[in-house]
Amino acid sequence: MYERRSPDAARVEKAKTVIYVRNGSQLPVEVKQLAYSMYTRWWKPVLGSKLVSEQVPGKVPIRAFVNDLRIPPRRTWNNKAYPYEFDVAHTVPERAQQLDLVQGVRCEIDWLLLIDNAGVKWEIQPGRGGRAKRIRWYNRPKEYQPQQFFQTTRRR
Repeated sequence: MYERRSPDAARVEKAKTVIYVRNGSQLPVEVKQLAYSMYTRWWKPVLGSKLVSEQVPGKVPIRAFVNDLRIPPRRTWNNKAYPYEFDVAHTVPERAQQLDLVQGVRCEIDWLLLIDNAGVKWEIQPGRGGRAKRIRWYNRPKEYQPQQFFQTTRRR
């Protein structure tokens, strides 16, 4: 859904995201962590003109997490009832006027850490494509990933 705005309207600095996660397997899964990044794109005037503008990317991406979801088999989870709202004011480049109407805020899922019904831990990186990667006891956590998900089994 797009909004029509006049060039003199106040700058939009908030964004809402709705996340959809589908369990395509025949067994329930528990998503321990879903990490995604949001990228902004802004309109910036060229040579002081309001009619001619260029698109510039935001300064830094915004990293966000969703934790502890249970998804039944062949079902989709979403947060449509309670979308996440983010302040994107800190990503505004110099002299930018407004968020781009088409791709002003773009979300990309970085990874999903999940446990299947058999207790096996998996990592999925949708941006890379390919299959899910099983997490073994010798794997080390990457940046931002929770340490407790990667802990080895206890000895008796």
